[in-house]
Amino acid sequence: MSVLIGYAAILTPAVLLWTALKAVRWWSNSAAARRAPVAEHGPSLERLVEDLRRIEREYVRVERSDLPARAARLRALNLAYDDTLRACCQALRLPEPSERPLSGVARLRTEAELAQHGLEW
Repeated sequence: MSVLIGYAAILTPAVLLWTALKAVRWWSNSAAARRAPVAEHGPSLERLVEDLRRIEREYVRVERSDLPARAARLRALNLAYDDTLRACCQALRLPEPSERPLSGVARLRTEAELAQHGLEW
């Protein structure tokens, strides 16, 4: 019987300490979750508009240049522009165009929809 009391004397403080640590961890996590604002996924809409402007400027610069692999650069810029348009649609909670890459008509349609929802670039 004295052996059981010895084990209880050793285990009881350990179990209490473990339970207290778990409770403190749970409390601090839940308090942090209550304080922290809900983070949106992806870049801000202002950042996306800035990216659209930057990509357009770069497209015009490359188009007027005689850089090597000009067609590949323009294609890459078009794809980056399309991805940024899709990200703008996500940020405004609009349906994204399903086409990959966007055709000229789909790109214009997407730009018009974004403009109708107040996006200017």
